[in-house]
Amino acid sequence: MELHLPLRSPSGQLGATVPVVIVAYAMFSILDLGFSKMAFFFGYVEANPILRATLAAGTFEASKIMLTLLVTIIGTALWPVRVVRGIMWTASGAMGALTFFHIF
Repeated sequence: MELHLPLRSPSGQLGATVPVVIVAYAMFSILDLGFSKMAFFFGYVEANPILRATLAAGTFEASKIMLTLLVTIIGTALWPVRVVRGIMWTASGAMGALTFFHIF
């Protein structure tokens, strides 16, 4: 059984549905952005070398948000493909673990 969140258009009509795991990925990713910014304030360094380069270039926030949007859009579009569902579950679990790591 898969859980999907319905999306409504501005006119109130029911549109596409988005799997909850993709919404969870996006929420964990945005939380990671916030926790990362707090960690930077306290002197921690970004562990991901690609994101570290975007931090040095001053585009960290934009890069993180664009990457999150890209993954969620592609994940939603390709959700019927079984391997994509596995990748999204894994990515969401990894982002959840990273969020847990930031908290504790």
